[in-house]
Amino acid sequence: MTVKHTPGPWRIIATVPKAHPDGKPIVLIGADNSGEWGMNALSDEYAVAIIPMVHNESKANARLIWTAPDLLEALEDIERLAVMSTDKEAPYALNAIFHIATSAIAKATQEQ
Repeated sequence: MTVKHTPGPWRIIATVPKAHPDGKPIVLIGADNSGEWGMNALSDEYAVAIIPMVHNESKANARLIWTAPDLLEALEDIERLAVMSTDKEAPYALNAIFHIATSAIAKATQEQ
């Protein structure tokens, strides 16, 4: 599969206080491929998303975007298991699928 998005993992690379016009902070999410961010975090090369922290849901939205590569990877693992399993292996595949899915959901919703 050809990756058409910025490869993960992604992380919060900066929080900029009072950057939004209403004085609230913004969070920058980017690819975790550089040790030092500095002002590079603000460039298109690193930033994947800029989330204004203006709504009650903003933190949850940021977490969902931040974990998107992990969620995609979990879905790809589930798809591989579903395709590869035979009738005899189905119970084991289902158990693995359950654990992959619950782990991905917990990470995206911060329930782990």
